[in-house]
Order: sequence, then C-alpha cells, then structure tokens
Amino acid sequence: MHSFFSRLDALIVITSQLKRLYIESTKIAPEKVFIAPDGVDLDRFQIMETQLECRQRLGLPLDRQIIGYIGRFQTLGAEKGIPELVQAMKHLIKKYPDNPPLLLCVGGPMDCVPYYQSIAEKHNVPMENLKFVDRVPIDQVPYWIRACDVVAIPFPWNEHMAYYTSPMKLFEYMAVGVPIVASDLPSLREVLKHDENAILVKPGDPESLAKGIQTVLSVPNLARRIAQQAKINVRKYTWESRARIILNAISEQHNSRF
Repeated sequence: MHSFFSRLDALIVITSQLKRLYIESTKIAPEKVFIAPDGVDLDRFQIMETQLECRQRLGLPLDRQIIGYIGRFQTLGAEKGIPELVQAMKHLIKKYPDNPPLLLCVGGPMDCVPYYQSIAEKHNVPMENLKFVDRVPIDQVPYWIRACDVVAIPFPWNEHMAYYTSPMKLFEYMAVGVPIVASDLPSLREVLKHDENAILVKPGDPESLAKGIQTVLSVPNLARRIAQQAKINVRKYTWESRARIILNAISEQHNSRF
C-alpha cells in the first residue's frame, strides 16, 4: 500500500486532518497532497426569494421561528445529530413557552423518524414542534434553507465527523445566507469561526446546542452579521474553485517532473 501512494503524482483530500493522516501513514511526500474541500454552486443557492416567500411556497408556518436541518439524517446508518437537535428542543420550548420554534428536518430517510419521535416523547417535546420531510429535489433545497431562521450542523464527536468530513450542507447554508449553529469540530473549524461566520457549540451536548440556537434567535444583529460573513466567505468554496485547486495541483506536479 505504501508503494502505491509513493508512486502517486498528487493526492486530493477534503480536510487538513486527512492530509496529515496520509502523510503520516504512507510514504507520500507532503508536497504531493492537496486540500480541496467540497463546495457549492452559488448560482443555484444564492436565491432572491425572501424567507416569507419561501415559507408560503413550501406551506410552512409564517408566525413561528424555524430551526432547520437540511440534509440526509444519517450517513451509512450513523446519526448526524438529529437526536441532539430533538433533545435541544426541550430547552428551547422552555425559553419560548408562548410560541415555541419549529424543528424542521429535511432530507430523509423517513424510516428514522419513529426513533426521533420516541426521543421527543421521552423528553416531553410535543410532536407539533417537529416536522420531518423526506428527500427533496436539489433545486428545492435553497428554498427550504431560506425558510429557516437558523440552520444547524449538530454533528456528534466521532473520528469521521471530527476529522474526515467536508459537508456540502455547510457550504449550501453559507451560500443561502442563513445563520449557522454547528458543532465545534476540527473539520468544521477549517471553514467556520465562532462568532464570526457561525456559532460553534459543544458536540453531542443538547443543552449547548440549544443555547447556541437561542443566541441566534434572540440576537438579530448577531444573526445577520454571521450570516452575511458566511455568505462572503463561501465565495472561495465554489465547485469552480475546487476544480482550480485540482488543476493547479496537476499542473504543479507535471511541471516538477520536467
């Protein structure tokens, strides 16, 4: 295996931790490993419709704050933080007893939903505070994101989530311009900065997650600021930018051989 990597002209990875892993575990030279995170199609995700227009289009409540998770609920059977989001609702309902927010999870698979509902029941979260939607067409995703007041990436702490993922939902959230609350993981910190373009919270901690969401919901100036900064930052995470990184890597390695 080591001899295979030593013969490569270039290796493209999505996080700096993956770069470190390959350098430490194989004989590939550091200068042959290039980081190219996932990205987003800005033309598709920087939509003009307002939050109100998106809610009307999707049949969502017009008079409630909406917390969104837009993406697949699990990866290869592993949870991506929806159980913690459901538990966080227990704390948020107490903070907003008169008009509690709605947790909107879009992306399926729907066979996970009974499990999430059982968590809600255990933690006394009424079902009317939860809405689960199956996978939607990619051209509809920006509207579901824009309909939300805050969007979440509540990944738990595990090796894959902490070091080896570059979630496309992150860049989609940033492009649409909705404030983000995310787990404070090394992989996400490669893009997100706390109190600059997102609010970062303790992974796997529903109370910390709830506090982060409450901060965004209760401080409009902060919410606008981090969303605007994320929308600026995402410009360097387009698919075109990723392609340039890869093409430059190929060109650099080609030139070094001649």
